[in-house]
Amino acid sequence: MSKHDQAFAWNDSERGRFRKDFFPPIEFPVLPHTPWIQKNIPIPPGIYNEVCAVIKKKI
Repeated sequence: MSKHDQAFAWNDSERGRFRKDFFPPIEFPVLPHTPWIQKNIPIPPGIYNEVCAVIKKKI
């Protein structure tokens, strides 16, 4: 892995996308279904604002 460390994105500024002419988008076939719902893991109040800021930055 250390030989190819330049191939990995270690932070958001290094992240890219594949060229569509080399890697066309993939469609996953999905059967009609009722999705199951799992309760979210609560965010501790002490880091709530920090977590929200990270999520908003990613969107």
